Amino acid sequence: MYVKPDVRRGLLARMLTELLDTRVMVKQAMKRAHGNKVSKAEYPFFNCLNRLSQTLTKILNARQLGLKYIANVTYGYTSATFSGRMPAVEIADSIVQSGRETLEKVRSNSRSLDAQSQA
Repeated sequence: MYVKPDVRRGLLARMLTELLDTRVMVKQAMKRAHGNKVSKAEYPFFNCLNRLSQTLTKILNARQLGLKYIANVTYGYTSATFSGRMPAVEIADSIVQSGRETLEKVRSNSRSLDAQSQA
C-alpha cells in the first residue's frame, strides 16, 4: 500500500535517501582531500602529505562509486519486471521522477549562474 511521504516514508525511500546523502558527503570530503595540496615551503615532508592526500582521494572515490552502484542496483531490482527480484514499476517510476527533478534543479541553477555571470 502506498501512502504519502508525510504519512510515512517507505523503507526503500529512506534507504535511497540515506545512500544518496552519504554519497554527497563522501564526494564533498573527496573534494576537500583533493584540494589539500601542500607546498614544499610549508612542510618538509610535503611529498608524503601529497601522496597521503592522493590515497585518501582514491579511497573516497571508491566509496562514492560503491554507493552509486548500490543506488543503481536498487533501481534495477525495482524496474526489471521480467528478471528483477523485486519488480515494482511504481517504485522504479518514482526513482526516475526523483532523478528527473534533481536534473531539472541542476539545470535551473546552472542557467541562473550563467545568467549572473553574463550580467
